[in-house]
Amino acid sequence: MTANRALFLVGTSKNLLRGRICQFRCSPYTGYVSAPHCQLHPLATVFRSSLVIALCMCVSAAAADDAADVVVTATRMPTADPLVSAVVDLIRLQDLRGTLPMIDAAEVLGRVAGINTQNRQNYAQDTQISIRGFGARSAFGMRGIKLYVDDIPATIPDGQGQGAVVPFFTVDTIEVLRGPWAVGYGNAAGGVIAARTRSASAIAGVESRLLMGADATRITTLQIATPTSPSGPANAFNGLVATQRLASDGYRDHSRVQRDQTYAKLVLRLAPTSSIILTANAIDQPDTQDPLGLTRAQFEADPRQVAAVATQFNTRKSIRHRQAGLVWDLRLAALDVKAIVYGGTRAVVQYLATPLSAQLAASSAGGVVDFERTFSGVGLRVAGAQGPLTWALGFDFDRACDERKGFENFLQRVTATELGVRGVLRRDETGRQRANDFFGQANWAIDNTMAVQVGWRHSEIRFEVADRYIRAGNADDSGGVRYSALTPAVGFSKRLNTSLSAYVSASRGFETPTSAELAYRPDQAAGPNFALKPSTSKQWEAGWKWIDKVLSVKAAAFAIRSQDEIVQATAVGGRSTFQNAASTNRRGLELSVDWKPSAKITAIAAVTAIRAEVGQAYVAGGRTVASDSMMTAVPRGNLFAALRWRPAGVRSDGWSGWSVGADVMARSRMAADDTNTAYAAGYAALGMDVRYRWRDVRISSPAASALEIEAFVRSDNLTDAKYVGSVIVNDANLRFFESAPGRRVMLGVAAAVRF
Repeated sequence: MTANRALFLVGTSKNLLRGRICQFRCSPYTGYVSAPHCQLHPLATVFRSSLVIALCMCVSAAAADDAADVVVTATRMPTADPLVSAVVDLIRLQDLRGTLPMIDAAEVLGRVAGINTQNRQNYAQDTQISIRGFGARSAFGMRGIKLYVDDIPATIPDGQGQGAVVPFFTVDTIEVLRGPWAVGYGNAAGGVIAARTRSASAIAGVESRLLMGADATRITTLQIATPTSPSGPANAFNGLVATQRLASDGYRDHSRVQRDQTYAKLVLRLAPTSSIILTANAIDQPDTQDPLGLTRAQFEADPRQVAAVATQFNTRKSIRHRQAGLVWDLRLAALDVKAIVYGGTRAVVQYLATPLSAQLAASSAGGVVDFERTFSGVGLRVAGAQGPLTWALGFDFDRACDERKGFENFLQRVTATELGVRGVLRRDETGRQRANDFFGQANWAIDNTMAVQVGWRHSEIRFEVADRYIRAGNADDSGGVRYSALTPAVGFSKRLNTSLSAYVSASRGFETPTSAELAYRPDQAAGPNFALKPSTSKQWEAGWKWIDKVLSVKAAAFAIRSQDEIVQATAVGGRSTFQNAASTNRRGLELSVDWKPSAKITAIAAVTAIRAEVGQAYVAGGRTVASDSMMTAVPRGNLFAALRWRPAGVRSDGWSGWSVGADVMARSRMAADDTNTAYAAGYAALGMDVRYRWRDVRISSPAASALEIEAFVRSDNLTDAKYVGSVIVNDANLRFFESAPGRRVMLGVAAAVRF
C-alpha cells in the first residue's frame, strides 16, 4: 500500500477511531457533507478495536491486483458494488445452510450491520426485524421494510409483512439495502430485503435433510431440482420444488408449532433474450400456540413459563398462505424489460387473551381475529443505457383486501364460562388498500471512477373501510383516506483505486400508518383514525468500501430525522391506538468485514452503533415521553462475528472434509416502552458447530453424477446465558419480555444426489 493510500484510510477513519458519532448535514445545492457535531458513543471501545483490525487487514490485503467486484441488483440497476452510493450486503446462504436450521429470519439477517433481529421463539407472532430503527415498533411481524422473494413483493401496501414467507431452506442469496436509496421502493421502505432462491440448473438432483434438537424439535426438508431439458436449447427449462416441515414443542410452555411450507419455481427460456419465471409459495401452520410475554418478575423466576391467561384462553394462531407470481425478463436491443404479476391469499385465525370485561364494551371487536386477505399486483421496469448514462423507469400497482371479522373468545354456558372458543360476532368489515407508484432512476458515469445517481418515486396509497357491524354503541366505522408523496434520492460515488471507493447520499421518505394503526381513534370515538398522518424522514449517509478478492470492508455513518413519527397513544381493553409525535433522531455507525485470507479460513464481522431518540417531548395517553428518550426495541449496539476453518481448504468443485465454526452475537440493552421504564438487558451469546462433508463424483455416460453426504452438530448459547430474546413494545399488561432459549444442541444430517 502506498503512503498516500494509508494516509487516506487513516484520515477518513479518524472520527470513527475516536469512537465518535456525528450528525451529518448535506447541502441540497452542493452535495457536500459536513460533520459539525460529534459526541462520544458508548460503544467507542468496540469501534476502535474493530476499525483498527479492519485497517490492518486493508494494509495486509493491499497487494491484491484486482478488485473482486460484486454486482448488486437491489438498487434496480445492476451495478458493481464499489460504485453504488449505498450499503448493500449480499448474504450467500450455501454455507449457512449446512449448520443452521434455516427456519427463521434471525438466523441469517442477524449477521448484517444495521439490522436488529429479535427471535421471539414464538411462531404465532413471527420474528421482529428492524433496519436502523425502521420497523422497531411493530408488535408482530415486520413493518416499514420492503420484502421480496424472486422479485415478488411479500409486503402489502401499508408496509406490513411476515419474514416467515421467505423459504430460507431454498434461498441462495439475500441482498439487504439500507439507507437513503431504500426510499426508491416507496411507502414504508426503511430498508429492502430481497431474497433469491437457488438455481435449479446449478443444483439439479434430489436433496434431503433432517435436523433434531431440544424441545422435540424436528425439521425435515426435501428438494427436487430438474436439470436442463435435454431436447431443447441450453437452459430452456428447469425447475425446483422444495418443502420443509417444522415441528417443535417450543422452548417455553404453550408454544407448540407445526409449519409446512412448499416453494416451487419454474424457469422457461423462450429465447436467448427472453425468459419467464413462475413461482408458487404455500404455508400451512395450524393452531400454533402463543405463549405471550412475561413480566420482569416472571422472567426472573422462570424464563420458560407463560402467563396464566395464555393457557386460560388457549391463545393460538392458524395461518394458511398461498401465493403465485410470474416474472418476465426481456431484452430488446438496448432495453431491458421486466414485468411482474402476482397474487395470493392469506387466512389467519387468532385467539387472543382479551379480558372478558373489555369485551363487554359495545365498541369491542372481541377476542378472536378472523380475516382472509386477497392480494395482487403488477409491476413493470424498463432500463436502458446510452453512453455514460444508465436509467430505469417503471411502476408498481399493488392491492390488498381484508375480509375481517371479530368474535368473542368465550361462550357462556349454563354452569360456567368456557374460554378460548369462538363466541358471538363483534366485528364485520372489509378493508381495502391500494398503492399506485411510479419511479425513475438514473446513473451518470462521469468517468471510470466517478458516478452520480438520482432517483425519485411518486406513491399514492388509499385505505378504505366498509363496516357492516353497526349496533347501538358501535357506530358505522366506514370511511377512507388517501396519502401521497414524492420521495427523491441523490448520491455520488468515487472509486479511489481498484479496491477503495467512497460515497455520499441523501433522500426524503415517508411511512403511512398501517391498517391496524388506523383502526381506532385515541379518544375512543367511532370511526377509523384518519387524522393520523404519515411519518416523513430525511436521511443522510457517507461511507467508504474496500473490496478485493481477500477482504471486504464497508463503513457507513448515517443520520435520520423523522417528523410526525407514529407512536402508541393508548392501550385500553385489548386495543391499541396511535398518534403522531413531533420528531425522532437516529445517528449511527456501521462496520462490516468479510475476510478470506486463505482457502481454509473465512471470517466476518458486523458492528452497529446507533442512537435512536425522541427529538421532542410529547404526551400520549396521559403519560409524558421526554425528549432524548430511547426509541423502543432499538439497542444502541449490535455485534455479530463468525470464524470458520476448513482444514482441507476449498477446491474448485466445492469442499469436502471437516469444517469448524464459531460465532458470537451481542446486543446492548434496549427499551421496552416509550417512557423507558422497562429495559431488556444486554447479552452475548456464543455458538459453535462442527460439520463433515463427503462428496464423491461418478463419471458415467452421458453425464456425471455426484453423491454428497453431510452431518453436523451445533450448540447455541454455549454459556447458557439467561437473556431476553425480544420485547413486546408498550405491552399494556407489562408483559414486555420474551425469553431466549438456554443452551441448545442440534444434530443434522443431509444427503444429495446431483446430476
